[in-house]
Amino acid sequence: MYKITGKNTFEVAPDTNPAEGLLDGTYYNLDIEKIDSRTWHILKDHKSYYVQWVERSENGKTFTLKINGQLLELNAKDHYDLLLEQMGMSAANSAKATKLKAPMPGKVLDVMVQPGQTVAKGEYGISRNPESFAVYGYQKFFTDADKGAVLMLS
Repeated sequence: MYKITGKNTFEVAPDTNPAEGLLDGTYYNLDIEKIDSRTWHILKDHKSYYVQWVERSENGKTFTLKINGQLLELNAKDHYDLLLEQMGMSAANSAKATKLKAPMPGKVLDVMVQPGQTVAKGEYGISRNPESFAVYGYQKFFTDADKGAVLMLS
């Protein structure tokens, strides 16, 4: 599920086929025809829309579309962004954050690698527990339960 914010806010849960899914809990079905790499013709409820991809931010979360000649800037949040927001750790706050506060108490016991050190393939493994992966702003972390390590991906 994605939460898209622009002039209005709505939730989109596309199926495996992006032309179908739920929009604010209501099923949608679109007829999409790709015109070129940045332009599509979309038919929804007997209404025609020409959509052109204008720009995307570096973080990939903000993008600008031109729909029937009108520019529309949108912000997208995925499942992880919404979860972090619920925990009070939104990406917007990360630029201002000076301390990372954990949702539960913990203690750093050992630092197994130095910042910038390259970790070879197979040296660490990502746990199968979905809670072992975390995103904080633009930083991504995972745990290796077997080695008792938390690593930041770059």
